[in-house]
Amino acid sequence: EHVDVVEISPAIVNGSRYFDAWSHAPLDDPRVTLHVRDARNFLRVLPPDVKYDVIVSEPSNPWQPGSAALFSLEYYEQLKERLAPGGVMSQWVHTYEMDEDVLDVILRTYAQVFERPRIWSARGNDMVMVSSGEGELEVDFERMTKRLALPRVAKEMRRVTPDEREMSLNTLLTHEVMAARQFRAIWGSAEEQIIHTDRIPVLQYIAPKAFFVGANATSFRRKDARQ
Repeated sequence: EHVDVVEISPAIVNGSRYFDAWSHAPLDDPRVTLHVRDARNFLRVLPPDVKYDVIVSEPSNPWQPGSAALFSLEYYEQLKERLAPGGVMSQWVHTYEMDEDVLDVILRTYAQVFERPRIWSARGNDMVMVSSGEGELEVDFERMTKRLALPRVAKEMRRVTPDEREMSLNTLLTHEVMAARQFRAIWGSAEEQIIHTDRIPVLQYIAPKAFFVGANATSFRRKDARQ
């Protein structure tokens, strides 16, 4: 097993050490290699045969200088190209301090590359989009149940449940906000719609505006499939 961690800011790397007691010091794990550099450039110079079973993308908020480039069509295409067969892509997205237009651009852009994501509620206004590189994401419920029962996994999952209760498979599945079909129906089409690209970086301009007026997008709450 091997994990590549890519972070552009040395301050973030140094700051992460203050949380080692809670995160179990992942940078000290011999399987982890830290790369302090830009993620897009890192992907660009990798040997062509380097592929990943899992890619997790959690850039800073799109109103931060330079961060909008990690929400672009071209970046998502880079990520998809680096997924191994059967690989899984996970993308963090938030709904606070952004309006509906900003969220729509992010999700519509993502959907042009990862067509059938499943949307999960992490905590509060944070969401996670989980996708397959090709087609529908295959879910093995039996394997998930066994993983959740592993002592180390069970201990960690209890940290994020009310009253440190056990995270059963049923409890975990209640965090799914939207399935792939519903997501595709809403954000799948880009015809005559705005998407965020390197050439036309609309998020770079509309995201700061939504941030400064304190907007909050409510799409997932209004279209929550659990309701």
